[in-house]
Amino acid sequence: MAKQVLRSFFDRFSYRRYSTVSRVDREYLLQRLIISVVAIALLIVVLIIAVPLIKQYLWEPSRTLAVVGNERIRKADYDQYVKMQVLGITDAPESLASLYQVYKTDPESFPQRVKDAINSSMFSTSDVDAYTLDQMINNLVLNQTASKLGINISDQEVQAKIREIMSVVGASATPTSLPTTTTPSATSTPQAKSTPRITPTAATLPSDYQNFVSSLQKSAGISMDMYASMLVRPALIRQRYLETKVPKSAEQVHVRHILVSTKQQAEEVIKELRQGKKFEVIAKEKSIDDQTKLKGGDLGWAPRGIYEKSFEDAAFALTKVGQISPPVQTSYGWHVIQLLGREKDRPLTETQRQQLGQYMLQQFIQEQRQQMQKSGDLKVNIPPTPTPISSPTPTVTG
Repeated sequence: MAKQVLRSFFDRFSYRRYSTVSRVDREYLLQRLIISVVAIALLIVVLIIAVPLIKQYLWEPSRTLAVVGNERIRKADYDQYVKMQVLGITDAPESLASLYQVYKTDPESFPQRVKDAINSSMFSTSDVDAYTLDQMINNLVLNQTASKLGINISDQEVQAKIREIMSVVGASATPTSLPTTTTPSATSTPQAKSTPRITPTAATLPSDYQNFVSSLQKSAGISMDMYASMLVRPALIRQRYLETKVPKSAEQVHVRHILVSTKQQAEEVIKELRQGKKFEVIAKEKSIDDQTKLKGGDLGWAPRGIYEKSFEDAAFALTKVGQISPPVQTSYGWHVIQLLGREKDRPLTETQRQQLGQYMLQQFIQEQRQQMQKSGDLKVNIPPTPTPISSPTPTVTG
């Protein structure tokens, strides 16, 4: 059919030009024309198939998402980090030991179990979550600027930490399934995570450690270089910061609060308090803070740096026990705060130090990011996501 159409085309438009050409030559020219058209059609088909594949496997992985100093975060790096999230490794560097225990139960099935875990997590090679990218940027900023805090972590210390993590693998029960992860809500009450301190008697790697690393690399594309730079080094910096930079005592206030939705409701609460109704009774009846309402709104003791700033300013502005604040607005609603106690130099609990250290270090990272953006040392190619604000109701007590 194609040959007949081309022959008709050839006869109609080329008759005069090729009327002196022999029949054999015309047949040869027609065959060449057919071959050329088929080749062009095949090339178009190949391009239709190849272009998306080239984009997915060659261009997309090398795409630069952000530049931090002299380091680039490529899409391939981002994908590695997300896979580590899926496998629970980003919860804490020590989680690698748990993953190794899964490997030890059945090394042969481990690669497939890793692939299944990643596939079941709805992992996408095309999407980029701005919040996750922000975490990666923060880790690199911290790595590059920690010296300004007087903190320097050597490569030898990073490798020693990895050996320390892996050397205690046999000390705990072996899990039989891969860890599962959930995305934290930006509005939930943050729980300060304590950094596990592992003190093995002999920090040596397991004999099959390299086999485990190779299996993880082949099944998920996760490299130990990424694990070391994105997780271990930042964790060591944070641990050193907590040990050396966070105070062990500070000025603290002991307050309770009633959280409502509107300013008018907060004013009504104040009116009831002035009429003699008990604070704890109103808290149980009207507060929308489910974590504290049954305790009469009691938040316990807290230093500066724990609460959202407007809440903190109002709480520390109270000077007399029993004093009530005017309505205070935060991202969670409207608060009425009552002072229950105040001390200029009260010892911090370990949980408070963790929370305070996280807040102080996050402030430092944000300051460094702003400076790097102004100097052109930080470029982000997708819109950044603001760092979640700490809840005004941390579960800390003195």
